[in-house]
Amino acid sequence: MTADRKAENSLRLFLEELGPSKSVETFLRNYGNVRTRCAYAGELCLYFRWLRGKGIAMTPDQLIQDNLRAVFESRPTDVVAKRKHTDLLGDYVNAYLIVQQLGGFLK
Repeated sequence: MTADRKAENSLRLFLEELGPSKSVETFLRNYGNVRTRCAYAGELCLYFRWLRGKGIAMTPDQLIQDNLRAVFESRPTDVVAKRKHTDLLGDYVNAYLIVQQLGGFLK
């Protein structure tokens, strides 16, 4: 089986896990190489698994809508609401992923 064929199979599984999503389809359409689309879809799945572990069970489209509401429908001075999704992503990247990376180095 070729690398592209393996990537197509993995991409299909990732998209099934994420569920139907216009946002994900639009995002992945920007990348022509199936291996690149597969890698990005895999990273999205990891992020959504992490979010579910934090008690946030939203689809990608719901997450985007929630982010837009938090940014545009909150009071201009409500920094906590405006930063909610930025802070989640920051926790994921700067805490969880770094701990995962360092875990391998410290063993």
